[in-house]
Amino acid sequence: MNKELTGQVDDKQIAAWKKEKGVESIQYMKHADGICYFIKPTRQIISAALMFAKDKKQKLDPYKFADTVRKNIWLGGDARFMNEDKFKNTFDEKIEELIETVDVELGEL
Repeated sequence: MNKELTGQVDDKQIAAWKKEKGVESIQYMKHADGICYFIKPTRQIISAALMFAKDKKQKLDPYKFADTVRKNIWLGGDARFMNEDKFKNTFDEKIEELIETVDVELGEL
């Protein structure tokens, strides 16, 4: 990252976040002139978001789900990713990619 981006932080801040959150890496999302930082969502964050995002009929509101996840993984950076719809929509599209999984073989015996 050569060009200074809106919301960009230094290596000292990245190291502080890693220590504070107990993670090995910090994720980022970059746009032409802005960047934001976050952690990967944990099962606890996903679970809480699923519970919070259900209405009285237990129907999931995808926007509430995404907002809850985004708020709980957010560390800092360009506030447009939290406040402007087009940035929030882009961020929300990427949430599924952040959930760590492994390749497995599924079978039936």
